[in-house]
Amino acid sequence: MRYTRVAPYTPIVPSLLSRLVSVAVVSLSLLSGPSAAFARAAADELRIYATQPGPTMRGVVPEEKKVKVLSITLENGCLAKFNVESLTVHHAGFGNLTNLDWITLKEGETLLAKGLFNPERADVHLKLPSYYSIAACENVVLDVYVDFTRKAVSGASHTFLLRDATNIVTSHKKMHGVFPIRSAPFIVNPTRSQLLRACLQESRRVPSSKNRANARQLCRTLTSAKQSTP
Repeated sequence: MRYTRVAPYTPIVPSLLSRLVSVAVVSLSLLSGPSAAFARAAADELRIYATQPGPTMRGVVPEEKKVKVLSITLENGCLAKFNVESLTVHHAGFGNLTNLDWITLKEGETLLAKGLFNPERADVHLKLPSYYSIAACENVVLDVYVDFTRKAVSGASHTFLLRDATNIVTSHKKMHGVFPIRSAPFIVNPTRSQLLRACLQESRRVPSSKNRANARQLCRTLTSAKQSTP
């Protein structure tokens, strides 16, 4: 008869048990996602982050106004209030800045700042009122809106971002955030009138007059349908 040698039982010593518990805690924090990274700010800390992830892409049309492009949360610790002096928003993408009109910054329905993109730097500096402050233990959400011009070019792509912590000037000494804070790409879609004009131009190439009339009617039917955005 053969006997199999069994290793003697080794109890888990307290130091090993504590290491296992630490690994489990770290694993759970990684699985919990971004919310764990933005737990309550420390008493002497200001945390900055995107309020919520936006869509992967958004469609807009020429002359569309007050398009929300960024939503940023500022979470203050409970040590003291602080002032927010300015916010700098950068532009990226293949769209020209002439596609864009006014940029506004709001807290809820309250207008805080308004400006236009600098064509040389491709950014806009939004200076807040001198009285604007965030109380201790308070969170605020700042929203950035963009107006698109009538001449916005179809197919152009526009992205808006805060590159780093220097894009938010405050009286706070200790800021923490994950940068860049970036919007989804905003793609300019043609308007219904632009679609109709292009379709009618193509219909002129149809050989017979009867078919051209049918093509023109089809153009009007197609462009009268509600446009959808990605």
